Amino acid sequence: MSSVIYRVSDLVYAYGNGPRVLDVPGLEIERETITGLIGPNGSGKTTFLKLLAFVQKPVQGEVRFKDRPAVPFAEHARFGVTFLPQTPYLLKRSVYKNIAYGLKVRGVTNDLDRRVEGALALVGLSAELFRSRHPEALSGGQAQRVALAARLALEPEVLLLDEPTANVDAESAHLIKEAVLAARQERGTTVLVASHDLQWMYEVADRLLQMYKGGIWEAGNTNVVLGPWRPGSDGRWEKHLSDGGRIRVPRPPFPDASAVIEFSLSRPENGEAGANILLGTVSRLILEQKREAVAVTLAAGHLTLTVRVSCREVESRGLLPGRQVLLCYDPDAVVFM
Repeated sequence: MSSVIYRVSDLVYAYGNGPRVLDVPGLEIERETITGLIGPNGSGKTTFLKLLAFVQKPVQGEVRFKDRPAVPFAEHARFGVTFLPQTPYLLKRSVYKNIAYGLKVRGVTNDLDRRVEGALALVGLSAELFRSRHPEALSGGQAQRVALAARLALEPEVLLLDEPTANVDAESAHLIKEAVLAARQERGTTVLVASHDLQWMYEVADRLLQMYKGGIWEAGNTNVVLGPWRPGSDGRWEKHLSDGGRIRVPRPPFPDASAVIEFSLSRPENGEAGANILLGTVSRLILEQKREAVAVTLAAGHLTLTVRVSCREVESRGLLPGRQVLLCYDPDAVVFM
């Protein structure tokens, strides 16, 4: 059996005759992994999850699920994948019946109590206290956990989550995170989650994908820098930062184009901030436990940038919040979106 559960090729989506909102030339997702999708609102994360959930059909390209092409309602995919939207809907019936509903649709009629109660336990809700409650008697966080429990009860091969902790209290957010981890660890569930909770993403994801304007790439040292750009010297165009620094790039396709730039920490001997080197101030360090690395967030003028370094480099450089460091980049490697 292949270790790849999703294989995406030339995937394009657009609403009506509008511009493309998603354009993914190729991507593979391995089984039993947690993949985090990060990026600003409107970057295409929800659309991508819906295509992987087979509730929408691309206008171009293909999604293969378990080495077979799949479309909405494909027999080999429809019971293997479940999707939790950012604002899930609960039926006007008891918590127990909400969770059991999906099982009954799939023809599961035996052992309902065990599966419902087990799913409630995973999200930290007592079956005794909550099985008879109706949605109007639940808090927002409790309702979100019931919606997640309804998906977990199905024991899916793939669990797709869209901002599962965005609008809930701290306790519910913690329990939702623990339930997601348990699904992967205990059941081998493949998880893809879109979230603005970067701390959680960096801690638990086996892989982080950055999305912007429908494009997707491996997160790490790659950052998106928005225009406008102004003509500079030597045929370069420039963006002037609030601290006096500047970013130099090739001529953009239009002045407001977004530039995808890979930054790295520069050694002091490379010189002071200037051409192709910026001065940044460390603002946050996040340990990436899966990679034994650290994501360093820096402020460079009015920009917020991220680079990934080894734990050893954090120690050797003395990287702490407030520390100033030099960032370098290659203008000729810049890609515009």
